[in-house]
Amino acid sequence: VEGGDVLVTQDAVLIGLSGRTSGAGAEALKILLERLGRRGEIVSTPPDVLHFKTDCSLLDEETILSTPRLASSRAFARYRVILTPRGEEAAANALRVNDRVFLGDRFPRTADRLGAAGYEVVLLPGDQIALLDGGFSCLSLRWSSAPGGGPAPRA
Repeated sequence: VEGGDVLVTQDAVLIGLSGRTSGAGAEALKILLERLGRRGEIVSTPPDVLHFKTDCSLLDEETILSTPRLASSRAFARYRVILTPRGEEAAANALRVNDRVFLGDRFPRTADRLGAAGYEVVLLPGDQIALLDGGFSCLSLRWSSAPGGGPAPRA
């Protein structure tokens, strides 16, 4: 299982099958998640997508920013989906931190869509990250406070 294929939502951990995450790995993670009291859900990733989160980001507990190609897989049937505009598919790899969404400055139409939906968008240069087929979520390690005060990883 590659971390870029794992999207943690409030009600489930979505595990995308890709060239980097096999069915056996996804099933193993699903079993481990069940032991931790979480529900894992295995979803399909279109064959031309590097990994699941290349084409999506969690914006809040019920909203996902997605490319049309990934949204058409029906992986987000129970979520509100904001689609990236044509030509700005790479914007789907955004990063939400607290009340802000960090987005590459090459994606003004996506920023407009997110702003119109009520999100505070922070545009940042991302050209160098894109040279490595990466996005903001690929280069981040986020933490939130767990019950009891200690740090807990957040994906």
